Amino acid sequence: LSRVDFPHESDEVHHSGWNTCSSCFGNASLKRTHLILPCLNSDRIYIVNVENERDMRLEVTIEPELLHEYNISFPHTAHCLADGDIMISMLGDAEGNNKGLSVVFLDKPRDRDSIYFVSVRFLLQNMISIRAMDD
Repeated sequence: LSRVDFPHESDEVHHSGWNTCSSCFGNASLKRTHLILPCLNSDRIYIVNVENERDMRLEVTIEPELLHEYNISFPHTAHCLADGDIMISMLGDAEGNNKGLSVVFLDKPRDRDSIYFVSVRFLLQNMISIRAMDD
């Protein structure tokens, strides 16, 4: 088939995911064309184009500096969501400390500038306060 070499030796690819998941049924235009590859040791995220299994290629590299700007690190698991976004769990802050789980969302696999994140702890706190307001 094909092989993709990554440019850095310190990367440890972990819990890869697809750009489109099985929950996106009913839409023939959605295809699994990209692998989302978080790297534990380096804080990088690679996006590999696998449309042609004989010519897979590294298409996007999200460098650690971009994640650190948001005070997040240690990308762990990639998940595709039914709406087409990609969710990546992040386990640390920019200094490498365990700060609880944060989540990164990528709008489209090819657009590294569409990155944004939320803290799961923040979401849970706000969900609790919203529920309290409804009562």
